[in-house]
Amino acid sequence: MVFNKFVKYLLRQKSGLRLDDGAQLNLLIEKIAEQEHEHIGLNTMKRLMGQIDDERDPRPSTLNIIAHYLGFENWDMMTEATRRVNSSFDHGGTIASFAVPEGSLVEYAYLPDRIVRLRHLTGSTYKVVHNENSHLREGDVIEAPLFVLHFPLLVSDVVRDGVSLGAYTAGKVTGLSSIRLVTEEEDED
Repeated sequence: MVFNKFVKYLLRQKSGLRLDDGAQLNLLIEKIAEQEHEHIGLNTMKRLMGQIDDERDPRPSTLNIIAHYLGFENWDMMTEATRRVNSSFDHGGTIASFAVPEGSLVEYAYLPDRIVRLRHLTGSTYKVVHNENSHLREGDVIEAPLFVLHFPLLVSDVVRDGVSLGAYTAGKVTGLSSIRLVTEEEDED
């Protein structure tokens, strides 16, 4: 098994690394171990990144570690969410951070009455600019690679006043009830 381009992209975005050689993959392994308290072998990572020809499938636990590092609950949830990536926003089903222009606003809602508006900073980093009834606060900075309709929003880190609060999940039970890219006209209001 070799990761698809989107998973590789998410790993590059999250880690801030190029991931094009063994030294870069070692740094990624260290970052994953630091966050997840789990170790993945270099040869396993090279296989997953397509740098070694080997058709063995990785252990499910290895895939779950990587998915959790990227902000997903497990590999199956990540696979389902990334399968539905639609960078054109045509159907409103998925918004991938890599397709959101910097400075743009993303708004999501979930039951019973939560609405959050985020300004895209860079990569998968957003700043909360509007909050109704959620645990996030205006000014919080979050890491979110994907917004998927009807799935929980998995945030890998929330930073409040310069302090990391850790991972956060919005819409755990029912998922996000709406997601949208806010238009420039609405942004000016």
